[in-house]
Amino acid sequence: MKRFFGLKRAGVVLAATCATLTLVGAIALANFADKGLLHFCVDPSWGGVRLLVGGDTCTANETPFDIQQPYAYATSRETEPTFVTAPSGQLAEADEQTILELKVPAGSYKIEAKTNLVITNIDPDSRPDEVEAYLSECDLIYYQNTDSNEFSLDVSTETVAPKYGDDKARAVHNLIAVLTVTAPTTIGLECDVAATRGSVLDPETKWSATNSKIIADVLADLSNDPH
Repeated sequence: MKRFFGLKRAGVVLAATCATLTLVGAIALANFADKGLLHFCVDPSWGGVRLLVGGDTCTANETPFDIQQPYAYATSRETEPTFVTAPSGQLAEADEQTILELKVPAGSYKIEAKTNLVITNIDPDSRPDEVEAYLSECDLIYYQNTDSNEFSLDVSTETVAPKYGDDKARAVHNLIAVLTVTAPTTIGLECDVAATRGSVLDPETKWSATNSKIIADVLADLSNDPH
């Protein structure tokens, strides 16, 4: 199927509208199929531009070129189940909790992740003048096939304490990385919270993650090779 869009002269309004709708639909299809990379052919004899769809290729008389549309894979979650805070005063990989995971195909990506941790001391006998401090850590990771072979992309660590008279402490974690993979890959956001050493902590202090997200923006190399 060939779709041409003339550059030399404008048609009537109806023709232009139909061409626009055709282009939008074709772009949507191409965007879904090729991660936002649009493939075009230009006929220099009259200035026509054709969008390649499906298995279409440029002819010998056409010049190919690509345009990368903004494209990203993303996942988000407003709230997360509550986890018990580690009372040891140390963060351990075994205690990390998975907040989000995002699967992406082979490619190059700029990855951004964010989460807000809310840590609550639920001990009703806690004295109001006590100030509990918490160490929180979030790790942006990726793995292929199994999470037993995961690799770290970025780490964010925050030490926080509740304001006076408040039983909640809040930590915001922002992580960023660039990643190129040659096979389908899972990107994950994992977090853990522990009491800082010397802090007065009820053993059932709990934490949760809110407004969490992972966004993987596709970074595509533009090419002028024929398709």
